[in-house]
Amino acid sequence: METIRHAAKTHGGLGWCIYDHKFRYKAAACRTLSWANIDMQLWLRIFTASSTQLREDYSLFSNGPSNKAGAARDGICHSYNRGRPCPLRPNCPYTHRCNRIGCGGNHPGYQCPQSRGENNHNDDHPSQSARSSAKTNRK
Repeated sequence: METIRHAAKTHGGLGWCIYDHKFRYKAAACRTLSWANIDMQLWLRIFTASSTQLREDYSLFSNGPSNKAGAARDGICHSYNRGRPCPLRPNCPYTHRCNRIGCGGNHPGYQCPQSRGENNHNDDHPSQSARSSAKTNRK
């Protein structure tokens, strides 16, 4: 953690996030890697690259982490689609419509009629999940 804090403080930008993600990936594959030691090859590759190059190489991180409740990178409110109260209402900047691929209807994703019969993702909504479990237990 100290290494990541140092990277964030010293270098700014999203390099610290990319380093953390890549180091975790390497550490999972190689149990002998020590979190106490900086992986110099990875460190240099990330912290000597230009921010433009980092965005191109690691596009997953280009928008940075989102800490906004209900935020969605596709402009659709996650809270609404999971059936949870939107904490940003009435001024939510995200669209309150279905997030299921090919739908976009005026209903939350967990209630999408197009997903019935497939995996309708009821596990996204706590009350739906409880109802599904209750129905299964009654059978």
